[in-house]
Amino acid sequence: MPFLRVSLFVFLALAIAHLIAAMLQRSQKARALEADWLEAGQPGPLDEYITAGMVPLEKDIKRRLIWGVYGFPAALTVALAILTNWD
Repeated sequence: MPFLRVSLFVFLALAIAHLIAAMLQRSQKARALEADWLEAGQPGPLDEYITAGMVPLEKDIKRRLIWGVYGFPAALTVALAILTNWD
């Protein structure tokens, strides 16, 4: 039972970290697209420019965030457990 409780708290912490990282990454990309929009001479509305620029990156951002937030800590935990119990 304690293992499940700790696992739940770790999962919740990782989910919060995932949401924060996703918001930060989207914000940074939108800021970069806004700078590109200004340099390009403001072609069309800014909202449409940012939306069009974010579409190709959404799948890549999601994949990298899932691996970075969930996959890497899980692999690190497994590696540490194996190394700790190595005879």
